[in-house]
Amino acid sequence: MNHDNLMSSNPILISIIIEPTEDWTVEQLLQWCLQKSQSTVNSKTDELVNALQELQDNAERDIWELHTLAVKQNMETDVENETETGTETDGHAASGMDAENIDPNINVNDNSDPLNSKTKQSEEKAANANASTSESTSASKPKAQDKKKKHRNLHINVQSGSHEGATFLLKPRPSRPCEIGRSKGKKFLQRGVSLFKDAGVSTCHGKFENKAGKIYYTDTGSTNGTSYNGEAIEDHVPMELTDGMVLAFGDCELEFTIVDN
Repeated sequence: MNHDNLMSSNPILISIIIEPTEDWTVEQLLQWCLQKSQSTVNSKTDELVNALQELQDNAERDIWELHTLAVKQNMETDVENETETGTETDGHAASGMDAENIDPNINVNDNSDPLNSKTKQSEEKAANANASTSESTSASKPKAQDKKKKHRNLHINVQSGSHEGATFLLKPRPSRPCEIGRSKGKKFLQRGVSLFKDAGVSTCHGKFENKAGKIYYTDTGSTNGTSYNGEAIEDHVPMELTDGMVLAFGDCELEFTIVDN
């Protein structure tokens, strides 16, 4: 096959295999330059996207750690305040029995004694305050448990292609999507899907997101696209995933199952 037939059958190979020769036409040379530039731009774009995503992942992790630390400090402060309140109450109760304030003519064992009544009232208030604190703490525990929401995970089974038989379990969260692509970057290997053997998959092909308890897939502008039932889906438009749905990435077909935890 000569270079004219090669360029007409697969223009993408121009920037990879063929180098310009003297017998090239102007159109062929311009096409070669365009493909070369596009290949360079795509490569740089993928690098920038990966770098920005890593920065975002690090920032989200730092924010979450600060949030956890703040919650822990607030809980410790609440416990200290409750302890101080209980100590001050006990101190006021004890001060009512100060020997300097007791009339020597009063029988401290007399239940009708005003001093004993005040002391009992102080003790009752302290007991009620402690009881209220215990009830408040007990009531808050179920609420904390109620706030614990269930998450939806995504189980992936590769049915065909260069990664046939591989399985993945993704945990996309509202603020942390999971990505799929040919990259071997940390976010693909640890939290996403790396189809590194498939040349038809872009470095960063698409992403899986959790929106309002549902899981969506979005093609982020891949070179060869993503197919569903033999038809290419639209770029940058989220598609809701359901159990048993199969999408094609390059030469790989992936089956999806929604899993609640």
